[in-house]
Amino acid sequence: MRLDSYLQSLHSLTSDTLRVHASRLVAYFTETTLAIASGEVTEYGWDYDNRLSSVVTKDSGGAISKAVEYTYDVYDRRIAKAVDSDGNGPAAATEERYVYDGEHIALVFDGEGNQVNRYLRGPQIDQVLAEETASGEVRWALADHQGSVRDVVDSQGNVLNHLTYDSYGQVTSETNPESDFRFGYTGRERDEETGLDYYRARYFNPAVGTFVSEDPLGFAAGDANVYRYVGNSPTNHVDPNGLMPERSGEVIGNTAKGIEADRRLPQRYDLEPQRGATGVHPAFALSINT
Repeated sequence: MRLDSYLQSLHSLTSDTLRVHASRLVAYFTETTLAIASGEVTEYGWDYDNRLSSVVTKDSGGAISKAVEYTYDVYDRRIAKAVDSDGNGPAAATEERYVYDGEHIALVFDGEGNQVNRYLRGPQIDQVLAEETASGEVRWALADHQGSVRDVVDSQGNVLNHLTYDSYGQVTSETNPESDFRFGYTGRERDEETGLDYYRARYFNPAVGTFVSEDPLGFAAGDANVYRYVGNSPTNHVDPNGLMPERSGEVIGNTAKGIEADRRLPQRYDLEPQRGATGVHPAFALSINT
């Protein structure tokens, strides 16, 4: 099933451009995925720091049917997401902005600055316990040994949604897709608009079981295939930071291991230390820890 799904897509590098922005030379590139069966095209765009910045879906005629844009802070945390769900341009887009507590989302605001979600977390990495909505409704997450959310229940214990995943995290069934809980496989964020899961350093495509970009650590992560997810051992390992796999039981005791490696990336690659100093995205003010 997964191999067939992969063979239905054709990947090609379509463009490389160099632009000058804020007195810096910035590289951008776009990769296109063509779904042969339907003719639908998805373009993935990355910014100068190899962070996924846009996902654009086009129909067989080349018209944009959906566009998603991502914004990051100087710590490489995703702090905003804008979704144009019908391709009619920014006027029709919806936006979310995120406030972080360390490496985890604590609050979510809409584009108007209204708080829409608040999260309660446990001491372990990606251990989400509950979500509070703008209306005051509290929904509790029941997770398995890998942190994957299997059930979402209300405060009375009623099951709002029950999810089943395949080995690589693709949702194979759920009793109430409209429940729209933010976190899913291994406790990471599910982007329903793109079908991707956000694993901090990069994004994972559960439909094909691979990351959509190379491991920032390269071969130092211990895998000759820099796109492979946890060495093709998803039932025994997790990768909360998109950098290198850890055994499912060990990640609890090594919560900061991958995060610290992620924070060392700018030093490892000698990226300019003043990145972001020329201007701050409006959402960045919300992501400062207090």
